Amino acid sequence: SVSSAGVAQAVQWLREHGEAHPSFAEGVLPRLAAHCQGQGGVAAPLDAEVVAQGGIPAVLNAMAAHPANERVQAFGCMLMGLLCDRETRTRQAKDSGAARLVCAALRAHKTIDVMTSGCLAIGQLAALPPVAKECAESGAVNLVVAAMRAKPGRPALQANACMALANLIIGEARASDHAQCQLAADIGALECIVDALVRFPTHDGVLHWATTAMLRLTHESAERAQLAIAAGAKDALHLAFSQPQIKSMPTIAAKVELAHKWLTMHEKVGEHGAGAAGYGNANPEQPG
Repeated sequence: SVSSAGVAQAVQWLREHGEAHPSFAEGVLPRLAAHCQGQGGVAAPLDAEVVAQGGIPAVLNAMAAHPANERVQAFGCMLMGLLCDRETRTRQAKDSGAARLVCAALRAHKTIDVMTSGCLAIGQLAALPPVAKECAESGAVNLVVAAMRAKPGRPALQANACMALANLIIGEARASDHAQCQLAADIGALECIVDALVRFPTHDGVLHWATTAMLRLTHESAERAQLAIAAGAKDALHLAFSQPQIKSMPTIAAKVELAHKWLTMHEKVGEHGAGAAGYGNANPEQPG
């Protein structure tokens, strides 16, 4: 019955039985994900209907009820990533405790499915600054970097994690938050980003979000820019820009080139011993 259920029926069943029966939640959550993606016999994505039927709090309630169930957590995080693509939905998820629950899932489960979908969910949720703050307070930066380090050979995870980092380090004023940037740098985020670029120099998601995260992490910080250079960021960006496939991705190519030039400017200033404060204002606009 679940495998052919429509949105309204699936959400109703999840609300009525999902919290009491983990195996039932395991069946309903993938069905809702199929509806959101337009898969499994669904003609078109029905994410708006899932939201309208109360799907966001129903999914989060199921996650809260079954924290030890890896499948529930993986598909719950996936649905947060699929559904929270605009502010009104993200605020609804915030009110239901999404930041805390997704971080708890990443902390408890070290499987590829949970880490990939968990990083996606954090990336989407953190696009709204108040939720980014909640995620950060729940330890999201550490969890995302740990996921990158644990599964370096998974491009989808690396792309999602770079998106999560890029959004987590933006503060309330839509400028890089120094404390979160420094935390990320201190625990090895720059090295993980460089590694992702080297491993996947033609993956559009990795290229877009790795360069975005790199630009935001080094914004107004000559020290972090030097750390990125020392980690091999310039060479990694040059490698990506030299790939023939990048010609078919002009927007991404422009961002890769911008990041390379940005670090080159820091490198030249560093060679002449300029201070961080003087150089930080050379680019008045927030890069990325």
